[in-house]
Amino acid sequence: MLDRPLLLSILLLGALSAVCAAESPHDGSLADTNLRFIGRWDRHDSKLFHGHWSGHYVRTGFTGTTVKAQIAADANVQVSIDGGPFQEIAGKAGVVNLTPQPLAAGNHTLLLTTRREEDEIQLQKLEFDPGASTLPSPEHPIIEFIGDSITTNAGDRKDYKDFTVTKPYSWRVAELLGADHVQVSESGVPLTTGHGYFAGKVGMETQYFKARNFHHKVTDLWEGGYVPAIVVINLGTNDNGVKDADCAVTYEKFLRNVRVRNPNAAIVVMRTFNGSLANGTRQAVDALVKSGDKEIQFVDTAGWLEASDYMDGIHPTSSGSLKAAKRLSEILAPLLPKKTE
Repeated sequence: MLDRPLLLSILLLGALSAVCAAESPHDGSLADTNLRFIGRWDRHDSKLFHGHWSGHYVRTGFTGTTVKAQIAADANVQVSIDGGPFQEIAGKAGVVNLTPQPLAAGNHTLLLTTRREEDEIQLQKLEFDPGASTLPSPEHPIIEFIGDSITTNAGDRKDYKDFTVTKPYSWRVAELLGADHVQVSESGVPLTTGHGYFAGKVGMETQYFKARNFHHKVTDLWEGGYVPAIVVINLGTNDNGVKDADCAVTYEKFLRNVRVRNPNAAIVVMRTFNGSLANGTRQAVDALVKSGDKEIQFVDTAGWLEASDYMDGIHPTSSGSLKAAKRLSEILAPLLPKKTE
């Protein structure tokens, strides 16, 4: 038998080894639990995550002075360090330096996203200083915004001057509520095109579930823990010439598919700011309510914005976006999960 001192030494070494293993630095790989993937991410192979749609991002804390991203394809990325403004970095496949100017030593936070809607990050790994590590990142409730250019993060648009300083209402709502958010949106996309259910043409149904850079089927689940607490839908602005009756049929089918994708989320359907297809939209929501969906509601935005709140008659100005965000935040706040201590 082992003598007592030797046995105690072995047990102590074992305990120290366990502590060291538990405190070993996180390395920024896809398996790193400190990396928080916000939005529609999929991993259809074992080596990288694909992030789609505007507003998806990676968040993490980290130590050290530099951080780099290893990506599998060219992508213009935007980076926010320690809550600062997003800086755009053109990335070629390989290792992209996200901190061209080294940071002061200490603890930092990182948000990594793409430059515009439909851009894709094919992320393989984050790299940090030797000996540095990732840090836990807080979890916030997620709000998914489905829409068009009014909803999307259009901060890089050059054709409207105000877009260079405008955060859309969706972004501002998330800030006001302290939530994470994803804008599943595309400029100019209609909900319906023609009569019936898209009439074989591309509409938001196709974009939402089967966009060209998706590897997903409608029935697939998203990876990265993507479970929106609220889904906000603002569609119809680009449905020119569509009748309310056709809108109601199409919108209802779309909403039912969104419900299948998000069985426990509160769904909030907005009347478009310019009021297009308001009756058809309301009818679609009413149909789901009558069928027993108690977690869906129609929000009438009439009177929220005035003519002076638009930069071009369609897209809200910076002040108009904030005005709409404040109104919508009041409606969404009671729908967020209650915080637990």
